[in-house]
Amino acid sequence: MSVPKRARSPSVDEFDGLDADDLIRAVQESETPKKARVNETAPTPAPYTQPYSGTAEDPLLLERTTMSKAWFERLEPAMRQESFKKLKAFLDAEKRAGKTIYPPPHLIHSWSRTTPLEQVKVVIVGQDPYHQPGQACGHCFSVPKGKAVPASLQNIYKELKAEFPDFVPPRHGYVGIMN
Repeated sequence: MSVPKRARSPSVDEFDGLDADDLIRAVQESETPKKARVNETAPTPAPYTQPYSGTAEDPLLLERTTMSKAWFERLEPAMRQESFKKLKAFLDAEKRAGKTIYPPPHLIHSWSRTTPLEQVKVVIVGQDPYHQPGQACGHCFSVPKGKAVPASLQNIYKELKAEFPDFVPPRHGYVGIMN
């Protein structure tokens, strides 16, 4: 199996400081193959200023404004569960206590905008979130280009190489837009 060389994918670092419209435009105008681009039905993500728990009128405001429509609709029943509400309340309390939370709110669900639901075959959930500034970008095992490739991702690359000998591991750790 030959893995074709892809055009350069945008790095999360390139999006820092962009407003929501510029963020969407930057991703859509990237040279990324069409099928890997941001889900066209995704709502416009914006830097999030409301509490993680949303508002009384819309407790899922963060998710509704930062997740793709398809993923939001699929996950909404789970997000309305008490355990999810408790998690969001915990994040609010930590934020009010002055704690830093990674990734930033507008990147928490970025995976949903680069991973079309209908193309998902496997879901791998990471258990150890990244906790240093500039590392967490909303994708398990992924870090922005320019950051050291995490050991867990190096292991995934090794397994891919063992299974698919023609696989050439990227020299970076950003897996947000990969085929």
